[in-house]
Amino acid sequence: MPVATLALRYTDPKGDACRILIAVATPYQRGPHDWACPVAIDGLHARLPDVHGTSSLQALCLGISLVHSLLEERRSKGGSFQTDDRLPFDLNACFGAFGMKSA
Repeated sequence: MPVATLALRYTDPKGDACRILIAVATPYQRGPHDWACPVAIDGLHARLPDVHGTSSLQALCLGISLVHSLLEERRSKGGSFQTDDRLPFDLNACFGAFGMKSA
């Protein structure tokens, strides 16, 4: 069950649009130092693998970072995201510094 979701409208570079649903679920422990976090971007990706980390926090952060990276990749290729009421959606405002490399 997701702990966070976001519904958006995605428009590809050709102008075709679809509704997407981003979901991040609670990380679960698989071993002493192995945690996994389920993430999904329904409408853009059929099935994403669970993201693994050495702690629940790392798995969660890596999962959110994966979502950010995949959305940013679509945006960099000319796609755009809007809210359900068709307002532009700012990826940076939502994800902030997720995925940024530290100095």
